[in-house]
Amino acid sequence: LYSVSPYFFAKILSELPFFFLLPLSGALLYYHGCGLNDDPDKFFIYLLTLILTYFAGSGYGIFLGSLISDRKVLVTLLPILNVPMMLLSGYFVKIENVVGLGYLSYISCLKWGLNAAAVNEFKDLGIEITTQVIGSNGQVIHLKEDIYEIVKEQFSLDYSITASLAVLGGLYLFF
Repeated sequence: LYSVSPYFFAKILSELPFFFLLPLSGALLYYHGCGLNDDPDKFFIYLLTLILTYFAGSGYGIFLGSLISDRKVLVTLLPILNVPMMLLSGYFVKIENVVGLGYLSYISCLKWGLNAAAVNEFKDLGIEITTQVIGSNGQVIHLKEDIYEIVKEQFSLDYSITASLAVLGGLYLFF
Protein backbone atom coordinates (compact mmCIF):
# COMPACT_ATOMS: atom_id res chain seq x y z
CA LEU A 1 0.00 0.00 0.00
CA TYR A 2 1.42 3.37 0.99
CA SER A 3 3.02 4.90 4.04
CA VAL A 4 1.76 7.67 6.29
CA SER A 5 3.59 10.50 4.51
CA PRO A 6 1.80 10.24 1.13
CA TYR A 7 -1.56 9.96 2.90
CA PHE A 8 -0.82 12.99 5.07
CA PHE A 9 0.32 15.21 2.20
CA ALA A 10 -2.59 14.09 -0.02
CA LYS A 11 -5.01 14.91 2.80
CA ILE A 12 -3.47 18.36 3.33
CA LEU A 13 -3.48 19.11 -0.43
CA SER A 14 -7.09 18.00 -0.83
CA GLU A 15 -8.18 20.24 2.07
CA LEU A 16 -6.12 23.24 0.92
CA PRO A 17 -8.95 24.95 -1.04
CA PHE A 18 -11.13 24.90 2.07
CA PHE A 19 -8.32 26.45 4.11
CA PHE A 20 -8.72 29.52 1.91
CA LEU A 21 -12.43 29.43 0.98
CA LEU A 22 -13.87 29.17 4.50
CA PRO A 23 -11.97 32.15 5.96
CA LEU A 24 -12.58 34.13 2.76
CA SER A 25 -16.34 33.52 2.78
CA GLY A 26 -16.54 34.35 6.48
CA ALA A 27 -14.52 37.54 6.10
CA LEU A 28 -16.56 38.68 3.09
CA LEU A 29 -19.81 38.12 4.97
CA TYR A 30 -19.07 39.78 8.27
CA TYR A 31 -16.09 42.14 7.87
CA HIS A 32 -18.07 45.03 6.41
CA GLY A 33 -21.30 43.91 8.08
CA CYS A 34 -19.72 44.49 11.47
CA GLY A 35 -18.50 47.91 10.40
CA LEU A 36 -14.80 47.15 10.54
CA ASN A 37 -12.25 49.41 8.87
CA ASP A 38 -12.96 50.06 5.17
CA ASP A 39 -9.29 50.24 4.18
CA PRO A 40 -8.60 47.41 1.65
CA ASP A 41 -5.11 46.82 3.10
CA LYS A 42 -6.61 46.22 6.54
CA PHE A 43 -9.16 43.82 5.04
CA PHE A 44 -6.46 41.72 3.36
CA ILE A 45 -4.34 41.66 6.53
CA TYR A 46 -7.44 40.54 8.42
CA LEU A 47 -8.09 37.84 5.81
CA LEU A 48 -4.48 36.65 6.06
CA THR A 49 -4.86 36.56 9.85
CA LEU A 50 -7.98 34.38 9.53
CA ILE A 51 -6.30 32.02 7.07
CA LEU A 52 -3.19 31.61 9.24
CA THR A 53 -5.31 31.12 12.37
CA TYR A 54 -7.28 28.47 10.48
CA PHE A 55 -4.02 26.79 9.43
CA ALA A 56 -2.61 26.88 12.98
CA GLY A 57 -5.86 25.52 14.46
CA SER A 58 -5.88 22.75 11.87
CA GLY A 59 -2.29 21.88 12.73
CA TYR A 60 -3.22 21.76 16.41
CA GLY A 61 -6.10 19.40 15.60
CA ILE A 62 -3.92 17.13 13.47
CA PHE A 63 -1.32 17.08 16.26
CA LEU A 64 -3.92 16.04 18.86
CA GLY A 65 -5.39 13.48 16.48
CA SER A 66 -1.98 11.90 15.99
CA LEU A 67 -1.35 11.77 19.75
CA ILE A 68 -4.70 10.22 20.68
CA SER A 69 -5.85 7.40 18.45
CA ASP A 70 -9.14 6.55 20.21
CA ARG A 71 -11.85 8.82 18.80
CA LYS A 72 -14.02 8.71 21.94
CA VAL A 73 -11.12 9.73 24.15
CA LEU A 74 -10.20 12.54 21.75
CA VAL A 75 -13.76 13.92 21.70
CA THR A 76 -13.82 13.79 25.50
CA LEU A 77 -10.46 15.54 25.86
CA LEU A 78 -10.99 18.26 23.25
CA PRO A 79 -12.90 20.64 25.54
CA ILE A 80 -10.35 20.08 28.30
CA LEU A 81 -7.54 21.00 25.90
CA ASN A 82 -9.29 23.78 23.96
CA VAL A 83 -10.86 25.80 26.79
CA PRO A 84 -7.47 26.75 28.27
CA MET A 85 -6.34 27.87 24.81
CA MET A 86 -9.43 30.10 24.55
CA LEU A 87 -8.91 31.47 28.06
CA LEU A 88 -5.24 32.14 27.35
CA SER A 89 -6.00 34.08 24.17
CA GLY A 90 -6.41 37.25 26.22
CA TYR A 91 -10.00 37.86 25.10
CA PHE A 92 -11.87 36.46 28.09
CA VAL A 93 -9.27 36.98 30.82
CA LYS A 94 -6.15 39.11 30.85
CA ILE A 95 -3.18 36.78 30.49
CA GLU A 96 -1.42 38.47 33.43
CA ASN A 97 -4.33 37.39 35.68
CA VAL A 98 -3.89 33.70 34.89
CA VAL A 99 -1.67 32.37 37.64
CA GLY A 100 0.81 29.68 36.69
CA LEU A 101 -0.43 29.01 33.15
CA GLY A 102 0.33 32.28 31.37
CA TYR A 103 3.27 30.74 29.53
CA LEU A 104 0.85 28.42 27.70
CA SER A 105 -0.62 31.45 25.93
CA TYR A 106 2.36 31.40 23.59
CA ILE A 107 1.06 28.21 21.93
CA SER A 108 -2.53 29.49 21.63
CA CYS A 109 -3.28 30.29 17.99
CA LEU A 110 -6.26 32.31 19.21
CA LYS A 111 -3.96 34.65 21.14
CA TRP A 112 -1.89 35.41 18.06
CA GLY A 113 -4.94 35.71 15.80
CA LEU A 114 -6.61 38.10 18.24
CA ASN A 115 -3.41 40.12 18.57
CA ALA A 116 -2.98 40.52 14.81
CA ALA A 117 -6.68 41.27 14.17
CA ALA A 118 -6.98 43.81 17.00
CA VAL A 119 -3.75 45.64 16.14
CA ASN A 120 -4.80 45.67 12.48
CA GLU A 121 -8.21 47.16 13.33
CA PHE A 122 -7.41 49.65 16.08
CA LYS A 123 -3.87 50.89 15.47
CA ASP A 124 -3.76 54.28 13.73
CA LEU A 125 -7.55 54.51 13.86
CA GLY A 126 -7.33 57.97 15.41
CA ILE A 127 -10.30 57.70 17.78
CA GLU A 128 -9.84 59.30 21.18
CA ILE A 129 -12.04 58.61 24.18
CA THR A 130 -12.51 61.36 26.73
CA THR A 131 -13.21 60.40 30.33
CA GLN A 132 -14.21 62.80 33.06
CA VAL A 133 -12.68 62.17 36.46
CA ILE A 134 -13.33 64.20 39.60
CA GLY A 135 -10.07 65.02 41.37
CA SER A 136 -9.53 65.09 45.14
CA ASN A 137 -10.20 68.83 45.23
CA GLY A 138 -13.52 68.45 43.37
CA GLN A 139 -12.11 69.65 40.06
CA VAL A 140 -13.27 67.84 36.91
CA ILE A 141 -10.34 66.42 34.95
CA HIS A 142 -10.76 65.40 31.30
CA LEU A 143 -8.58 62.45 30.31
CA LYS A 144 -8.06 61.70 26.62
CA GLU A 145 -6.79 58.33 25.52
CA ASP A 146 -6.43 56.74 22.09
CA ILE A 147 -8.75 53.76 21.52
CA TYR A 148 -5.78 51.61 20.47
CA GLU A 149 -4.06 52.17 23.82
CA ILE A 150 -7.22 51.10 25.66
CA VAL A 151 -7.63 47.95 23.55
CA LYS A 152 -3.89 47.22 23.79
CA GLU A 153 -4.00 47.33 27.59
CA GLN A 154 -7.28 45.40 27.87
CA PHE A 155 -6.24 42.50 25.63
CA SER A 156 -2.47 42.50 26.36
CA LEU A 157 -1.53 43.29 22.75
CA ASP A 158 2.24 43.19 22.99
CA TYR A 159 3.23 42.16 19.47
CA SER A 160 3.11 43.61 15.98
CA ILE A 161 0.96 42.22 13.18
CA THR A 162 4.05 40.81 11.45
CA ALA A 163 5.24 39.02 14.59
CA SER A 164 1.77 37.60 15.26
CA LEU A 165 1.39 36.31 11.69
CA ALA A 166 4.89 34.80 11.80
CA VAL A 167 4.05 32.96 15.04
CA LEU A 168 0.78 31.68 13.54
CA GLY A 169 2.73 30.29 10.58
CA GLY A 170 5.28 28.81 12.96
CA LEU A 171 2.56 27.16 15.05
CA TYR A 172 1.17 25.52 11.92
CA LEU A 173 4.60 24.22 10.94
CA PHE A 174 5.32 23.10 14.52
CA PHE A 175 2.09 21.22 14.98
